[in-house]
Amino acid sequence: MADVVVSTKFNIKLYYVGMFFNTFMPGSIGGDAYKVFFLKQHYDTKTKYLVSASLLDRLSGLCLLVVLGLGFLLFSSIQNPFEGFKIMLVVGMLLALPAFYLLKKMLFKRFTSYFFKTSGLSFWVQVGQAVSAFFLLKGFGVTHNYWDYLSVFMASSAASALPAPPGGIGLREWVMSDGVQLMNSGLDANLAAAFATSFFLVIAVTALIGVYFFFAIRKPKKANK
Repeated sequence: MADVVVSTKFNIKLYYVGMFFNTFMPGSIGGDAYKVFFLKQHYDTKTKYLVSASLLDRLSGLCLLVVLGLGFLLFSSIQNPFEGFKIMLVVGMLLALPAFYLLKKMLFKRFTSYFFKTSGLSFWVQVGQAVSAFFLLKGFGVTHNYWDYLSVFMASSAASALPAPPGGIGLREWVMSDGVQLMNSGLDANLAAAFATSFFLVIAVTALIGVYFFFAIRKPKKANK
């Protein structure tokens, strides 16, 4: 049984193909299924390992979304439902990654050694997403309350990663428009929904690159460059 080792360049191409399927196919998991299918065709490895790796990739992203989202909430104007709410946010931030590590060690021991590397990459991916959202808010003319918008945005991104309509469209807008109403800063729910739709359109346009790579990629070259 061979391990799946492919070049970074090929991984990026396959990522865009998966992104295209996740964005335009119902369930938001079509890209994950395609990557498992494609790699199974070219490697003598068990399907369960490919499925596990794909699932862990998604869970890693969700975990870092939670960590960053809770961090943004600390600086937001969210209505505190009970005393010690902010302390719970800090505890949640501190325990999210250790809890994910224990889950990985118990259920996916084969992949435990990659935890820190994959978590680090996921962190920067989510930071990049937050930075993109920040500049999109600037484009909408938002000049304050960024923490409020960004904390709800992270929640909407986590929701859109779950099995849902293509790209999480509709779900992302619902979370954004309802979430901003939990803030004490009087945010505009309509603006939040328009922002969510615009962010989806940016993703959709970017995902179209995957169409080219879908027809361009062939058997992956085994490399680590």
